[in-house]
Amino acid sequence: MNNSLTIAKIRGIRIRLHISWLLVLAILTYALATGFFPLRYEFDTVTNWILGASSALLLFVSVFIHELAHSVIAQKKGLGVRSITLFFFGGLANIESDPEKPLVEFKISIGGPLASFGLGLFFYFLYIADLGLYLTPLFDYLSKINFMLAIFNMIPAFPLDGGRVFRSILWAYLDDHKKATKIASNSGKIFGSILIALGIVLFPSGIWFVFMGLFLMFLAETGYKQVLVKFALEKINIKELVSERPLIDPNWTIDEYLKWCRKENVLSAIAKKGDDYFAVELDNLQKIKKKTKDIPPVSSIMKKTKTIDTEKDEPFKLFKEMQNNNIGIMPVIENGDYIGIISTDSFYRLIKVINLQEKLSESFPDIIKPANNNSD
Repeated sequence: MNNSLTIAKIRGIRIRLHISWLLVLAILTYALATGFFPLRYEFDTVTNWILGASSALLLFVSVFIHELAHSVIAQKKGLGVRSITLFFFGGLANIESDPEKPLVEFKISIGGPLASFGLGLFFYFLYIADLGLYLTPLFDYLSKINFMLAIFNMIPAFPLDGGRVFRSILWAYLDDHKKATKIASNSGKIFGSILIALGIVLFPSGIWFVFMGLFLMFLAETGYKQVLVKFALEKINIKELVSERPLIDPNWTIDEYLKWCRKENVLSAIAKKGDDYFAVELDNLQKIKKKTKDIPPVSSIMKKTKTIDTEKDEPFKLFKEMQNNNIGIMPVIENGDYIGIISTDSFYRLIKVINLQEKLSESFPDIIKPANNNSD
């Protein structure tokens, strides 16, 4: 996720704060300091603001623990976890690959809500222990909000945790990952529509329900399309994504490189120096600082890159890796020899075809075959 700052690393997982987190932290602090605490307790203004800020920060600590629970279970099941990001709508654990079995998905998905429920109980016991004038209202809020997080996340609407639990159960029952995802995705869209309708009825105070509903509908549709892409990419040979593109000379000047780009009608290339391959992309030109009057060489915008092996690499995992690492182009190797490049554009073009094929297969099932089926 762009515009995020890494603040820590736990179990090899980067903990990141998105810039939108600052906005929601300020909004939540204001709402608690001027609404929740003044309506329930008779504190002075300064105390209300201190409690508001403390509660908002501890809420995000709770969200982090929720996401960490998902991540730790995923790691124990052999799945890599790149990062946990706190942002406007809560938190997101970036798990590198999807579970291959419904039971694994069930365990990963249920972990977060169970963690939130456990935190709710923990803070509730601290609340009833009445540890102090100012701690009691703090624990009151944190117990309530964690119970609400657990309940909300268990709604069977994909991609909420409850929706993923719902999908895992359908997946086990139907033995069809794609069909289970489509049903769970539709439930997510329905719930998103309900949130939007509720937000309109409660407008203007319900405007957040509208945003949440739209966001949930977007994620539900995106999640289903990702499954379609996964099934489709599993059926193709990685060589189908390869584009022929000659290696360029790393000793060129950038001016020579730009002339070559115009001639070839491309925006990126691969250079080889010794045994190493380098990606050369025009976006990197912005990073050059003018230090001399000489035209800088191509080597000043080269970035070392891994290679793709046609025999070992899998298309969907490769696509996820390029997405997660914001990689635009990679060199492809076959039997140790360079044969061309694969770019993210190659995947996006294929995804457009997959989406179109899926829509046509629903309208003309006897003529168009679904994107995840092999041709006879």
